[in-house]
Amino acid sequence: MRNGNILLVCAALIGLTGCGVTSGLNSPIDMVKTGMLPGYNATTVGKAFEGTFQNAQWTSFVSSKGATVVQLNGTIKNREIGKIMPNALMPLISDPQNCGNDMNCLLALDVPVTFQFTVAANKRSFEITSYDETPFQFQLVGSSGFVRRASASLNHILAFIYN
Repeated sequence: MRNGNILLVCAALIGLTGCGVTSGLNSPIDMVKTGMLPGYNATTVGKAFEGTFQNAQWTSFVSSKGATVVQLNGTIKNREIGKIMPNALMPLISDPQNCGNDMNCLLALDVPVTFQFTVAANKRSFEITSYDETPFQFQLVGSSGFVRRASASLNHILAFIYN
């Protein structure tokens, strides 16, 4: 009789799982947060991104073309962004607090960041397919003193996130 009860419990669990009732471990968000990006396998995406960005909010949606997208919205202090490109004069950001030339005020600003990960149709992998470049734009000074605008590459950003 005891073996019959165990089989009944196992059958019930299999049935519930087949109906889409899961512990949440199979959600697109969990897949991305517990997954790893190629070349960055020292830690999970969730730990790396949540360790870098504050107020991390993960959401998912299905695009108009049927792709499953996981989006991370968070913030980072302006002073941290400057570490991505140490030779830059200053990240180019808006100044919602009217800091003017007050460098301490500017460096303390929270800058919003957004990354999107698209989950493969087979649900076995994902990749970064979009991110807002605005927080990662800088002013660089050339050898002739010419100031130009530049954006950090995704590789520079990921190296910063994972180190």
